[in-house]
Amino acid sequence: MTKLKDNSTDRDLAKLFSDHISKQDAGRIGQLMESDSSYEADFLRTSSATLAAKDLIDDEDIRKLLNEDSLPASKKRSFWISTGIAAAFLIAATFALQNFLPWGTSNQAESLQRYATRIGEQKTFSLSDGSTLTLNTGTVLRVQINDNFRKVILDKGEAFFDIEKDEQRPFSVDLGEKTISVLGTQFNIRKQPESFTMALVEGVVALHNSDEPLSATSTAIPFGGTSEEQINLNPQSQQTIKAGWVVSYNQNNQTLLAQQDADISRRHAWTNGFIPFSGESLVNLVNELNRYSGKKILIGDSSIMDLQVYAGIRVDQIDQTLKALEMTLPIRIEQDFDRVLILGSDKNR
Repeated sequence: MTKLKDNSTDRDLAKLFSDHISKQDAGRIGQLMESDSSYEADFLRTSSATLAAKDLIDDEDIRKLLNEDSLPASKKRSFWISTGIAAAFLIAATFALQNFLPWGTSNQAESLQRYATRIGEQKTFSLSDGSTLTLNTGTVLRVQINDNFRKVILDKGEAFFDIEKDEQRPFSVDLGEKTISVLGTQFNIRKQPESFTMALVEGVVALHNSDEPLSATSTAIPFGGTSEEQINLNPQSQQTIKAGWVVSYNQNNQTLLAQQDADISRRHAWTNGFIPFSGESLVNLVNELNRYSGKKILIGDSSIMDLQVYAGIRVDQIDQTLKALEMTLPIRIEQDFDRVLILGSDKNR
């Protein structure tokens, strides 16, 4: 008598590549993979065709096609959406296959390595997988890397991530309510208590709710628009983000905004110790300087808060920056041992 094939792996794969898979099902599949070699072999053999979708993703080719002037706008938009979905599918599939067991279980109980910088300090760290993390002033994050996945919890501050591509070990950044999942790319994240901003320099990432499993389906940001135009995204939907986009999330009002940046490199210029200001207000510049300064910098005159600043500042030269501002703007600066006070001046008025 011919033995009928047990189709349990087919059912599990259907769950795995559906929009959502429960933690219970993920844990059960992971345990079966570890304890039943025949199940594991059948599962991986059956899934191989599905994972062939990864061949659809080639960032360089995608960029060339998206920039092809002869391609009609409708075709560009269609290609943008389809490749975005394919990228999300690949990331989701890799996460699901490699990260069966919940974060922090006994099988993945390696301790998290803590990295931090003091006020005014910047450091670059090399990870065991070949990735590098550059931490800006006053940043704290934790890293866990094992055979199945790579994960960072960004507690506060700002970091530039240069992630080594590894399709067998996905990389995620936990930002509290939201998580960014990638296979290999470059991006900058600045996290504040109730918000964060992510600028994608290279590659593709998926942005999703931290308390929900990564889905194989994802919403691509509509193609087109200008660098000045902000697009409102659904904060509850998983989003596919491509290079050149900046995404900001505010958990207080649950807003998720996306904007193209033609000069995305300025978002991580701080990694070279340099911050450009082009027509931004004095109060914004002071807020930025306070991130790096050991002394509290205050503006004591409301009439000068909106003065426009055109300057490039070195984050390790705060005193020199203040002197230069005093020479070029109608302001005067008073300093004592623990603070700097900026006041208005009659010069140049």
